[in-house]
Amino acid sequence: MDNNCNSIIKRILFVLVNIVSFPCVYFLELSNGLDPSWIFALNYINNSNAKFGKDHFFTYGPLGFLGRCQSVGSNLYTGILFWILMAVIQIYLYKRLFQYVEHMIYTVIASVLLILALPVSEADIYLCFLNLIALLLVYRYEDYFSKWITVLLSGVIFYSNSQERYC
Repeated sequence: MDNNCNSIIKRILFVLVNIVSFPCVYFLELSNGLDPSWIFALNYINNSNAKFGKDHFFTYGPLGFLGRCQSVGSNLYTGILFWILMAVIQIYLYKRLFQYVEHMIYTVIASVLLILALPVSEADIYLCFLNLIALLLVYRYEDYFSKWITVLLSGVIFYSNSQERYC
């Protein structure tokens, strides 16, 4: 009876977490002013012929536009595909986390942290959070596919945000 109850709670929590956090997408409208200008610059630089790092120096890397996609060139379509991939990765990681973790409290804590962090977090913090879950699965439970997810997420984090404040 206790295992059946835990199984039902895990399934409900799994569905709830993935539904609540699924729209964690960062698309922004084009707008005027000084504050949104750096977001436009990230998107414009990606579609220009100039070299990133040579012609443009920015605190975000060449994939920085993924965190704040705008309809500049093909960025919006690239961003949509990227965030669909991140949603699939999140669902996979949480599915594996819910399968592996013996103690229900760890999955509840991870779920609550993700849901509470979503309204105030930026895209790069969300990616770091997914990377930490993947690292947990790799080192604690030797989940092979999570190794490749860790490599992918680490590369995206590195090339999208070169600031030292994250990860």
